[in-house]
Amino acid sequence: MVTEKKDENAAKRKRQESILEEKSYEFEILRQQLMNTDKQLQELYPRMDSYSRVKETLEGLKEAGRNEVIIPLGEGVMIKTFPEKTGNILLEVGSGVVVGKKLTDAVEYVQQRIDEADNLIGKLNNNAQVMMNKMREMEPELLKLTQELRQE
Repeated sequence: MVTEKKDENAAKRKRQESILEEKSYEFEILRQQLMNTDKQLQELYPRMDSYSRVKETLEGLKEAGRNEVIIPLGEGVMIKTFPEKTGNILLEVGSGVVVGKKLTDAVEYVQQRIDEADNLIGKLNNNAQVMMNKMREMEPELLKLTQELRQE
C-alpha cells in the first residue's frame, strides 16, 4: 500500500515535471520571439525617420521651384543646387538596382516605403502584444507548477 502511494506520487511528480518543462520551453520560445520582434522594430524606426527626412527634402525641392536650395546628403554634408538641374531623382529599388524617377514619382515612391514600414511596425507591435499577453497568462501556471514541485 505504501509502495503504491510512493509510485503514484512519483508518477504525479514526473508528469508535473514534464508539464513544467514543456511550459517553460514554450515560454522561452515566446521570450525569444519577442526579443526578435523588438530587434526588428528597433531597426525599422530609424529607417522610418530616414524615409521621412528624404520625403521632406524631396518635397522641399518641389516647392523651391527655380530657387537655389541646400540639399542635405547626410552626416552634416549638404549641396547647393537648383531643382531644375537635378533631373531625375535616382532611387535604389533593391539589390543595388538604381532607377531614375521624376520628382513627383520619387516622392510617391518614398511615401510607399513609409507606408510599408508603418504597416510592418503596426503588425510587429500587434504580434508583440499577443506574445506578451500569452506570456502573462503562462506565468501564474508556471509559478504554481514550480511551487507544487518544491513542496513535494
